[in-house]
Amino acid sequence: MSITAYGNKIPSENIFEASNCVIYNFQQQRYGIGLDLSIDDNLTDSIILKNITLANNYYGIKASKSMTKFPIIQDSIIAKNTRGFDVSEGINVFNITYTCIYNDGWDGNTYGYGEGCIFKDPIFADLNNGDFHLKSTGGRWDGSKWVTDTDASPCINAGNPASDYANEPEPNGNRINMGVYGNTFQASKTGNGSVQPTTNPAGGETTTPMTTKSDGETTTHGATNPDRETTTTNAKPTASGTILIGSTTASEKETLRKPSVKKITKGSKRLTVTFNKMKNSGKVFYEIQYSTKKKLKKATKTLKVSAKKTKVIIKKLRGNKKYYVRIRAYQTKKINGKNKKVYSVWTKVKAVKTKK
Repeated sequence: MSITAYGNKIPSENIFEASNCVIYNFQQQRYGIGLDLSIDDNLTDSIILKNITLANNYYGIKASKSMTKFPIIQDSIIAKNTRGFDVSEGINVFNITYTCIYNDGWDGNTYGYGEGCIFKDPIFADLNNGDFHLKSTGGRWDGSKWVTDTDASPCINAGNPASDYANEPEPNGNRINMGVYGNTFQASKTGNGSVQPTTNPAGGETTTPMTTKSDGETTTHGATNPDRETTTTNAKPTASGTILIGSTTASEKETLRKPSVKKITKGSKRLTVTFNKMKNSGKVFYEIQYSTKKKLKKATKTLKVSAKKTKVIIKKLRGNKKYYVRIRAYQTKKINGKNKKVYSVWTKVKAVKTKK
């Protein structure tokens, strides 16, 4: 895959986003490139790559020598390539975060990567046959059913803690997996999962990640429901917001209902969010996320709200600007003798424009 972007004007929105892709088997020496980048530095922060798997290429990523920093790469795997990178020596790699980097050759200046990066074998199911599901003792999707492995990939539950993981099957560790199947129903499970469905656990509709092979053909990889045509709609989380931590033993299963937003009132450079207080056992707190970006993955702020409040005023916003808002509940519970935070799923994102 090649990404080229030039220009002097910095866009207000992202100019390119890609997620849940596999690029592999471009192996010709010096010319086998998984991801070829040629981007002006003022545009790199407007290009976002999430849950990308780059594997079994000669070069994982090649960047033009004029580039001084990478675009935003997150929750991804750059592994099992002959050389991880072909870039200028001084290029800044801090935009690569929560990514597994493990190649036969040059992996760059490992001390310069952003937070959350790991440098371990991702333990794919079958690299040679293009199966990039992560091995798991808790459950791995093999194309038709869930199977278990004796090994567990370090990329499971290793993505950005702020990334959405709601589409991953339980137990999911309350955190997204790295790689192409992160935040899809095919994501490998956490720990010793006991739920082993033989069909799509989301009820028939599948998220089929894009796969690009060395012959240039774009295909899909993974199982589909035999009773339906293949779709690309996202699997939906359960309405109750069931959260499983570590495994599915009865003592660890916790359910927390999500709150509901009653209204969002717009004001001059401010928004007032009113929501229903949840009737859960114990003290429940809330998080409100807001951003000018629709997907709430960039330029996002989070407010912590006390258990007593049902109305919050978000101040110091930009006037006459559209903001996207969502909310979730959380509480601390003692599970197997340890205090853990249990979260509900996020509410549906609401868009509101501030006054001048």
